[in-house]
Amino acid sequence: MSTPTPPPAPQGARRRTPQPASDVVAVSVHGPAGVLDLLVPSGASGGDVAAEYSRQARLPSVPRLYTRLGHELSADTSLEDAGIGAGSVLVAAGAARGVAGGEERRGSF
Repeated sequence: MSTPTPPPAPQGARRRTPQPASDVVAVSVHGPAGVLDLLVPSGASGGDVAAEYSRQARLPSVPRLYTRLGHELSADTSLEDAGIGAGSVLVAAGAARGVAGGEERRGSF
């Protein structure tokens, strides 16, 4: 059985290619606003995930992230490099170093 070929995109239009499932990681972040389940790119940094948690939870500042064992996740380290995989639990607590409550956050995923 063959897979149907999608119709061609209209001339000048770009077809949006979804990210492969292996490039996206589902993590649960427990923090002051409760638990948020986030789907993030595996290459996202700890800082990216913290900023997204803060944005979605409407926190006044970006928290630090910790593993479920209490190890701080560096803001510059990718989830993949930190060994954070699908289904991982992270803990958001306190404000990140050098982040003021009014500082502009990074964009969402």
